[in-house]
Amino acid sequence: MDNLYDTLKDAMSSVLANVHTVLIAKITAVNEATINAKPVINRVVDNSSIELPEFIEIPVINIQGGGSYLAMPLAVGDYCMLLITERCFDRWWNGEDNIDPLEMRMFDYSDAVALVGINNKNGLIAIPTTATFQGDLIVNGNITVNGDITCNGTITATVDVIGGGISLKNHTHGNVQNGTGTTSAPS
Repeated sequence: MDNLYDTLKDAMSSVLANVHTVLIAKITAVNEATINAKPVINRVVDNSSIELPEFIEIPVINIQGGGSYLAMPLAVGDYCMLLITERCFDRWWNGEDNIDPLEMRMFDYSDAVALVGINNKNGLIAIPTTATFQGDLIVNGNITVNGDITCNGTITATVDVIGGGISLKNHTHGNVQNGTGTTSAPS
């Protein structure tokens, strides 16, 4: 009976050792729309430590929906989580939905997507009490603010500024409109 138990235990250990789910990795290259990354935790098989190779051309998860998205600049050295999909996603990656997988592999390192933004204790970001954005920002679209804006810096505008009771110093482009008419500033 012990032999059967040991055989089943060894078989289950072998199967589980080859079910890959999530890995922590470090970005080694930033490509146009994918990244390369190398796992930072070794794999241990039969008490032997094995350093995993670099994964290449990994799709990156961005927050998106309805035509809008948030895409962050990525850099070599950033940490990420590599999420291993259940099935081969080659056909999906090439634009095909609702079709059988190209290969029958399961939980394979070849089918990873990257979620960037995890840090170890050395790079922790404190959880703020308000939404915080650090870095440069480009917005392609409209911004609506219901509340006050505080700016500690310079605002450069090459557009018309429209508002009630507005006062601008050193305004050099466009028009300032305060509800009673338009005043043109020198260009």
